[in-house]
Amino acid sequence: MTDTQGSAPAQPSAKTAVVPATPKQGGTLYRVTQPGYGYAVGATISDPNEIKKHGVDIRRFAVPVGGV
Repeated sequence: MTDTQGSAPAQPSAKTAVVPATPKQGGTLYRVTQPGYGYAVGATISDPNEIKKHGVDIRRFAVPVGGV
């Protein structure tokens, strides 16, 4: 018998990736290059709502890497 109480998995402090369940065709992907914006460096942002939320400021911490 195993004890499962109090053994919740550790939660990362930064988002590792934002991927929608059904990616928008033709949408741009962004690779995070700067820390401190709530995403892990190297994460891919592909959710159109996340990209829209940041607007043009997304280019301060991420670079476009292509489309879906």
